[in-house]
Order: sequence, then structure tokens, then C-alpha cells
Amino acid sequence: MKKKINMRCTHEQFELLKPKLFGMKFNDGFFNLEEYPYLTNNYSNNNDSGNRCNSIGSRSIDMIGSNKSKIYEEFNAKKFLKACGITTGKAKKLEKKIKKLVKELSELKTK
Repeated sequence: MKKKINMRCTHEQFELLKPKLFGMKFNDGFFNLEEYPYLTNNYSNNNDSGNRCNSIGSRSIDMIGSNKSKIYEEFNAKKFLKACGITTGKAKKLEKKIKKLVKELSELKTK
């Protein structure tokens, strides 16, 4: 079952997740995870009573407001995919790759 979700996400995490988001519309007009760090699966849903979780976008915490969706501060690829109605055995591998990439990136920044 699809659920509205907003999850803090880096650009690197999103790039690894993006290939798994088949069937999802992507609003890249204002997509900027540095300025709007929450990845959402209901970007085009202006009607809070609906459950159309088929449009990927990025939002700031202010933009999320009270749109009756879950907010997660820690990225979890498997949870995001499940909220989008995408289930795959590869989600765990994807999450491991994301964690490894984030670790490598933080190590590069500290050098």
C-alpha cells in the first residue's frame, strides 16, 4: 500500500535510489536536495485527502507542513520504496550501497 512519506535525503543517496523508482513521475523543476532536503513521494498531491503517491520531488520542512504524511530524519531506501509501493529484494543491497557511499563521502570531506 502506498503511503505519503517525506524523508531526509542527500543527492548521493537519491542517485542510488533513482533507478528503483520506476513508474514514478519526477518533478525536477525545483528538485534540489541541498535547499529542499526532504525527498517526498507525493510532490504533486495538493489534495490532502487523496493518496496519490506517484510523484517524486524535494521539499523543505516548512513546505511539508501538515500534509498528513510521515517525516523521517534518517534515510532508509527500503522504507521509502515500500511507501511508494515498490517492493524488491534488492532494496537491502541498495541501502548498503548508500551507506557505504555516504561513509566514503564523509571520509573524503574530512581529508
